[in-house]
Amino acid sequence: MLDLAAKIKKTEHSISLRASDRLLMAGGGGGGASHTIASRKEGGNAAALAAASAGRDTQLDNIVRDSNKIASEEITGLLASVVKDRVFNGVRVERARS
Repeated sequence: MLDLAAKIKKTEHSISLRASDRLLMAGGGGGGASHTIASRKEGGNAAALAAASAGRDTQLDNIVRDSNKIASEEITGLLASVVKDRVFNGVRVERARS
């Protein structure tokens, strides 16, 4: 559980950093020749943003997979404890009264 919490915090931090980087890259503009150069750079930035987005999705997929695994292990453990309780504590033999 602690490992999952650490992964979530790490991914959240990296996503927020990438979002702030996108805002900084989108802030440029202008006109004329500088606009043309900026639009050429944005083409390269679009590929970088797509790669970053794929990395973020991979991180989120890993977190979802890990959390589903932990949840299924917890459910299995709870069911096992219920079965053990029923098997060992649920059957009581009473003596017949004479």
